[in-house]
Amino acid sequence: MTLRFGCTACGRCCHDLRLPLSLREAQSWLQRGGEVEVLTDAAPALPAQPDDPRSRYRRERALAGVSGGLAITVNLTLAATFSGPCPHLLPTMRCGAYADRPSTCRIYPAELLPGRLVDPDTKACPPEAWDPSGPPLLSPDGRPADPDVARAARQARADGLADVAGKARLAHLLGIDTAALENEGLAVHRRSASALLAALGTACSMPAGPPEHIEWRFISPSATTRSMIGDAGAIATAAAQSTDTSFLSFGPVAQQHFETHEQPT
Repeated sequence: MTLRFGCTACGRCCHDLRLPLSLREAQSWLQRGGEVEVLTDAAPALPAQPDDPRSRYRRERALAGVSGGLAITVNLTLAATFSGPCPHLLPTMRCGAYADRPSTCRIYPAELLPGRLVDPDTKACPPEAWDPSGPPLLSPDGRPADPDVARAARQARADGLADVAGKARLAHLLGIDTAALENEGLAVHRRSASALLAALGTACSMPAGPPEHIEWRFISPSATTRSMIGDAGAIATAAAQSTDTSFLSFGPVAQQHFETHEQPT
């Protein structure tokens, strides 16, 4: 059955989010007065499985790194962060920065990560948004039926690839060297808007070159996880909370508040 969707302008998808941004979008968000966090998670550098497009997609956008004697891949995400309504949400539930909204917003509720199906039960949209009489969300080949959404998805995928080198430089400039274990949680790094904007400007303007060397550490609140990481030859420490770095667990609440939208179309 064709999945159909029509936005009801309820504003539910514009509340309590960590909204993934490209480097360019992060600069724009900060310049408009918004808050941006840097989120990191990592895993051993295993070859992407050729028959798993989601694994390949993730690895293509990861940073190559080392932790102790273990080669790892690090995923670094810049996220617009807000509790309650988005700072650009108007009282009418319309977007006050519609022309400049991030690709994530343009794509929702479609998916960006290859192989991930659209599940209305995981979306913030009310049941009436999925009225079977509404316009189709996807075309028969699984791509967004709306040309603007399809264009935004292509742009987001292209940005993800183009931003890899800049993200590596950004981590070096900000002194970020810790990451959570993939699928256990996220390391959340906070910097002042001015420091983050300055680092973004430098990272985006630097010419391409060899990646900066960073000795990465895994952080985890689990002694079992830290022991497993240590046995693999990597460095693991407890996830101590501080003013600039904290650990976000992938429990039900964390999953609710981290809208990756890395779901493909």
